[in-house]
Amino acid sequence: MVKIRRRKAVQEMARMRLSVSNDDLEAIDRIQIRLERAIDQIGGIYEN
Repeated sequence: MVKIRRRKAVQEMARMRLSVSNDDLEAIDRIQIRLERAIDQIGGIYEN
């Protein structure tokens, strides 16, 4: 859990609730993609 929280995408997601409006779907999609990549990277670490 600590490794997930340290990821830049997770930190951005936490900040986005104050900086990105609910109507800005493009920004939300970009953050979602970055979060998915970060989680995939963590998964890759543990698969080896």
